[in-house]
Amino acid sequence: MTTKYEYINESSISPNLICTICGSPFEDPYCCSHGHTFCRECITRWILTEKPSCPLCQERLTINSLIKAPHALCGILDDLLVKCKICGEIDLHRGNFDEHIQKRCPKTVISCSAADLQCPWTGQRAHFDRHLRGCHYEPMRATLSQLLSENKTMKDRIQQMTIRLTEQQNEIGLLNEYANQRRNQIQGQQNSITHLNEQIKQERIKLDEQRQQNQQLIKQTEEVNKYKNENQILTRKLAQANDRISSLIEESKNNKVRMVKLKEDHGGLTYSLLCCIVCLLIIVGISFTVVGARHGQVNTVALLVLGIIALVIALALSVRIMLMCGRDRNNNNAS
Repeated sequence: MTTKYEYINESSISPNLICTICGSPFEDPYCCSHGHTFCRECITRWILTEKPSCPLCQERLTINSLIKAPHALCGILDDLLVKCKICGEIDLHRGNFDEHIQKRCPKTVISCSAADLQCPWTGQRAHFDRHLRGCHYEPMRATLSQLLSENKTMKDRIQQMTIRLTEQQNEIGLLNEYANQRRNQIQGQQNSITHLNEQIKQERIKLDEQRQQNQQLIKQTEEVNKYKNENQILTRKLAQANDRISSLIEESKNNKVRMVKLKEDHGGLTYSLLCCIVCLLIIVGISFTVVGARHGQVNTVALLVLGIIALVIALALSVRIMLMCGRDRNNNNAS
């Protein structure tokens, strides 16, 4: 740590006043919660660059957790005797050294008191009185004060205007940033709207397709209903036809039974009639034959021939009757 003073008889200073980091008496001392004390600059640099803990007790430290050293310790440090490295003056209290530099040190470099009047002189304080006697700016202070005041006022106004301009520029920057954000938001919203419009378009297309499918489905449903109605009509007609067929079959069976019965009745009558005719022909034939055989005349011969013919016809009819009876019997068995 570089200073403009040095300690008088530094070896006699108590070790309790020495910083363990820099090895010099404390400057602006701060300590941890356990009372270990260090120069503020030293412990701050230690925390930031070395390790965030106390070098002695390893207590975890932050800059905000440091504690100002007791006032009594600061008083002891201020009473330490030092020597000015600039002018060589000794027996100065360290606590008063800044005042020595600012007001009394003859070799400290200072500016002219008319520096506010733009006097460019700088030099040791011991030479200031000689310069002041020949300074051209200080005698003009009364004349230049008003100008300097006005100049200061103008500078203040310029500074205020500069500050205001800076604030306005900052506001403009913020407004531009806000405008950019709004522009980006609007662009994002436009993109979102475009995307939504595209989605709506796609949904409309899907809706149209669905509507067409629904129409086709309705049409197909109508066709199915139409086919169902036609099928029901056909089913009813088929049922009616089946009923009609069943009725016709039943009627056919009844007619067949009646026909069989009629055939039996008709056949019986026919057979009876034929049998009667056969019997009659047999009787006639036998009679004519007997008569013709007894008398031997022409007429009786004719009767004989007729009797024979009657017998032949009776025989043929008998064969016919037998064939008809056999066919009816076969038909009855087939039924």
